[in-house]
Amino acid sequence: MNKKFTFITVNYKNTYYTHQLVDSLTKLEGFSECQVVIVDNESSDKTKTELEKLKMKYPNNISIFYVSDNLYYWRGASFGINKVHSDKNNMPDWVIVCNNDILIEQKDFLKKLNSFGNKKYGVIAPAIISSKTGKDQNPFRINPLSRKEQLKWALFCTNYYIAKLMLFCKDLLVLLKLKSNHKKNSFFEQKIYAPHGSFVIFSKVFFERGGYLDSNFDLYGEENTTAEIAKRIGLPVYYCPFLKVLHCEHSSTGMKFTKQKYYKGKTSYRYFCREYLSR
Repeated sequence: MNKKFTFITVNYKNTYYTHQLVDSLTKLEGFSECQVVIVDNESSDKTKTELEKLKMKYPNNISIFYVSDNLYYWRGASFGINKVHSDKNNMPDWVIVCNNDILIEQKDFLKKLNSFGNKKYGVIAPAIISSKTGKDQNPFRINPLSRKEQLKWALFCTNYYIAKLMLFCKDLLVLLKLKSNHKKNSFFEQKIYAPHGSFVIFSKVFFERGGYLDSNFDLYGEENTTAEIAKRIGLPVYYCPFLKVLHCEHSSTGMKFTKQKYYKGKTSYRYFCREYLSR
């Protein structure tokens, strides 16, 4: 029998944050109605040992899948969903896909989420408070990419050094206080284009209508692809700031802008343009 809530997270080598996430979930009112699915990328004997200890503490709530390859975040989450919920007509009320460096300190989080009703909401973006800045990372994108933004991305994708210069100029403007590094957040529920990918809530209707997690990229494509898939199946994405989580951001990928990250982002963006914007 399905539980009301399924949390899907991906572990990569270091299990510390995964333990912290699960510990925070166990403190929520209604945790007995939660299934926690952990996909362990590039499993090692060490990660298996540590995660099995965690599973033994909550055997009725935790499922773990050990994979030898690195599926990355979104592909790993898709793998986990398909493993535990192969029948998309028999989904739990809510499926939450999140980074493992998330903490939920709002004890009545599940109660508040359940009060929304999954018929109206396709995708929900909660307030995601960054531990680094103290700012809310949602809404990730209120409107679709404008033509101007697409041109900026085209320039960004020209080569790594141009991209690095663009990021440096942006950071410099922020430092000089000539430009805000953070958009103004609304404190009320509203429809938006894309949710921040570190914590995305899907209603069962999203999957029943044919929604899915696009896993045709390694990194940085989850927000825009989710937005376009929701649009294709006729479901809205809502920013709901009364739901709050804490994000200890970049603990998995790190903060440094490397060539590898650049090429992953470039490949992901070009895939998004080809698959969604050119149609």
